[in-house]
Amino acid sequence: MGRRGLEEVDTAQLKLVYIAGNVPDAQAAEACFAEMGLDYAVNLESFTTTSVLGGVYVGAFMYVPAGRHQECRTRLEACGLTDTIALASETPETFDGA
Repeated sequence: MGRRGLEEVDTAQLKLVYIAGNVPDAQAAEACFAEMGLDYAVNLESFTTTSVLGGVYVGAFMYVPAGRHQECRTRLEACGLTDTIALASETPETFDGA
């Protein structure tokens, strides 16, 4: 099935895995997903950066089935796309007493 828009799928089962800030990164992510035979959704959304230049940009937000999220992160990172998005359950909690 491949790429779908968010309006075409049941979003309850999808999780954000990657935000492509430019066309080459979006194409590379889609190539990784195609190699995996993965069904995924892409939606153009606004995001902000914390860089010196800052600003609001439009990126390709990549959503994958929740059950394949970690597999997709690993594959994207193997393809050189290292700024993947962890699931909330994958990020360790820190307690600094504040």
